[in-house]
Amino acid sequence: MNTTNHQAILLIGPTGSGKTPFGDFMTRYRLNGKTCFHFDFGASLRKAAAREKFHDLLSQNDILFLEKVLQEGALLEKETFYIAENILDAFITGHQMTEADILVLNGLPRHIDQARDVEKTIAIRMMIQLKCEPEVVYERILKNTGLDRKDRNDDSLKEIRKKLAIFNARTLPLIDYFRDKNAKVVSVDVDVNTTPEMIARQIQSDGVFFESPI
Repeated sequence: MNTTNHQAILLIGPTGSGKTPFGDFMTRYRLNGKTCFHFDFGASLRKAAAREKFHDLLSQNDILFLEKVLQEGALLEKETFYIAENILDAFITGHQMTEADILVLNGLPRHIDQARDVEKTIAIRMMIQLKCEPEVVYERILKNTGLDRKDRNDDSLKEIRKKLAIFNARTLPLIDYFRDKNAKVVSVDVDVNTTPEMIARQIQSDGVFFESPI
């Protein structure tokens, strides 16, 4: 695992709240003068399971396991977290990130056990919480507001409800976990038509400034 203690921002919000579009937005702009790199863990897992990427890092059993995880909407637990570590390390190394850059984490960590493992090499200094009510989540996904749901096969009503339940039970506690470690929390209310540009404008009042595209 990469041993550099990278500074990171964690995007936290339920499925469909706009984390991926906003993470991509952050890579196109300098945040407070620093370059951002968006690590979309969910997208990485889907590519790994489809054997499009990371097949050189994972065993056949790992890939079969990821297929099951994605089918069931499960989370990686401690005994399988090495898969996440390998993929994240490949991302950091592949982008030649330095300590001056900002790692934007999306989908990792998903629960407190994962957070403890991530903290060994990643320093999460800020969380940007995208607050989105369930009915708004459903409509955003239905309309593909963020333009990031194309070809997704895990957006049925039943699967969305399951993801929301897991988010509330296991991911939401990360806010208090990292707040207790002095990470800054910036919260944004997300509506059906909220765009990354709108989110960026809202969080400027919290001292988060974006510059022109780089």
